[in-house]
Amino acid sequence: MGVPQQDLDTSLAAYRQAVEIAEAARQSAIAAALADYRRALEDIEAAYRRDLAAVRFCYGQRRETVPTCGTGTDSWT
Repeated sequence: MGVPQQDLDTSLAAYRQAVEIAEAARQSAIAAALADYRRALEDIEAAYRRDLAAVRFCYGQRRETVPTCGTGTDSWT
């Protein structure tokens, strides 16, 4: 005696729905992770640009001593 066809169809439909839900959750998690990664890269890029601007300012002064540059008060020192 086997399983009725209707039960098999119901089980297959439930399985397919579960797979679709799992795939949607997977794609959502990947999208969220990529968005977080992008924000982190943007933060790193912004910090780099700030530090580069500070270095250019300090060394662009063409003075022998610039009290605030290179004294440990800047993030690049």
